[in-house]
Amino acid sequence: MNSTAQIAVSIPHEIREKILLQWLHDATPSMQSESMRNLFDAWFIYVDPNGVKKENCPKCVLNVFENWRSMQQDLVEAEREYNLLNEL
Repeated sequence: MNSTAQIAVSIPHEIREKILLQWLHDATPSMQSESMRNLFDAWFIYVDPNGVKKENCPKCVLNVFENWRSMQQDLVEAEREYNLLNEL
């Protein structure tokens, strides 16, 4: 399992679900977007808790947005695994 897959699995199901079904779909890489603010907060809670949140840095916000997009497939796989395990 690669590191982004491990991160995806470590994110609680309820948050992964919101990321996949709402936040990634609705977000624009701007802190004016509520979904982007949620993604930004989730990034520093679940992915980089020791990172420095720079909400006034457009490049930082864009990086978080792009990082979530690049993790999308791993998040989908983690949700698939979660759902399969819950069906047993």
